[in-house]
Amino acid sequence: QPGSPGIALFDPAAGQSPTMRSAQFTTSAGDAHDAPPSWSDNDRSLVYANTAPDGRTRIFRTEVTSSANPVDLGPGRDPAWSPKQDRIVFNGTNDQGGEPGLWLMNSDGRNRQRLSDNGNDIRPVWTPDGLSVVFMCSRDGNWEVYHLNLLTSDLTRLTSNSAQDGLPT
Repeated sequence: QPGSPGIALFDPAAGQSPTMRSAQFTTSAGDAHDAPPSWSDNDRSLVYANTAPDGRTRIFRTEVTSSANPVDLGPGRDPAWSPKQDRIVFNGTNDQGGEPGLWLMNSDGRNRQRLSDNGNDIRPVWTPDGLSVVFMCSRDGNWEVYHLNLLTSDLTRLTSNSAQDGLPT
């Protein structure tokens, strides 16, 4: 809705006016500012990052109901919910602000596990089987797309182009 910051849901299939077929889930201008929200595998929850005015980002989870209160899952950005399990991959750091890279956590914010050691590993997305993530990174001096197998930790560069490659889907 014009003038309403935050995350809203719009149902294009509903046979009502646009204002009647939308719902506002969050109201902060920093919600999902840098990356889109990600749906849970059961379509009942969203995870998103909020960029505060000071530039710090935190990850939040909210249920898709009108009375839901967002749950703070900790520092990080670019969260993506696994299509096969209740896990979220994101760009973040450890609790002390060190060890930047891609991280994996439960949907309640617990059991954080570091997956990569480059803070420029951003915008991760899951493969449909939930066994790998694809992300963009400038680790070779140019934005390229990479594949990380979560079972073997094998990292594969998927693009090699002088253009800026990124935003995998």
